[in-house]
Amino acid sequence: MTASIPLAKGFDASKLVFPVGLSVKHDGVPVRIDVIPHEHGMEWATQSRSGEPLPSCDVVVGAFLRSLSEHGISITGPTTFVAEVTHKTFTDFKDVSGVVRRKVPQDDLILNFFDYSNHCDAPWFLRQRILRGILRTVQTDTARMVHQSLCRDEEDLMRQLDVASTRPDAAKIEGYIARSASALFKPGTRHWDYQKVVFDPTVDLRINGFEEAVSEHGVPLGMVGRILADFHGTEIGIGPGKMSHADRKYWWDVCGPIGHIDQPRIATIKYKRDDSYTALRQPTFQHWREDKMEPSYE
Repeated sequence: MTASIPLAKGFDASKLVFPVGLSVKHDGVPVRIDVIPHEHGMEWATQSRSGEPLPSCDVVVGAFLRSLSEHGISITGPTTFVAEVTHKTFTDFKDVSGVVRRKVPQDDLILNFFDYSNHCDAPWFLRQRILRGILRTVQTDTARMVHQSLCRDEEDLMRQLDVASTRPDAAKIEGYIARSASALFKPGTRHWDYQKVVFDPTVDLRINGFEEAVSEHGVPLGMVGRILADFHGTEIGIGPGKMSHADRKYWWDVCGPIGHIDQPRIATIKYKRDDSYTALRQPTFQHWREDKMEPSYE
């Protein structure tokens, strides 16, 4: 399924076109809000990154669009807003995501706007200027603009990231987003002009075995699909992450239908920091640790 919003690549400053905007990566649910005006008002549809309708956002989106009308801001053609949805009370992603994916309108959601398009191929810096003008008029505690810092070159970007790492709340920030001023609005694609800088922690876990990958139609693919690891005495599933295609074939051939390794090995696993998870959030394989025999959780 094609994503409804632009998608970020991993961080490589050398591939950014400067200047760029740098912003905190909110740990919420990204949504796309499509607005179509007509003679009797306007219609809108809110969807997740994967295109799933999100009726949970009807209250906050409706209030935002009514505020536009009340302040004399007209939408004259098809318009798209992109925002990260967070919650007034909940801060953990699992809780926020659970609320946003409910099938009925929810109170206490917040729209953190970070992109806008009127489908005219405007560069990101111009889209930001228009969005900032709109939010300057109607910004409330439930509809607000994501703050952007200008980075003129790679040295300036790295300096700002270094300063950001010393913030008192640095440990609670999932990461940062860097966007080239020249970036176009390209939903469903990944380009180097839109990057995420994520400082994910890692652990070294004992790998016990594998489960076979299957196609979307349930056909076995003869390769590793999920990695089975021990986490404090509980077996958890790990995404294949950086395990190469050849290695995924090799390890499934070695383990076969049994799915377990004769001699458990240690591997480095990356995950997203989230204290609301009893295990690990979005764990993925990074590499084997041939130098280690015991797991470590720090």
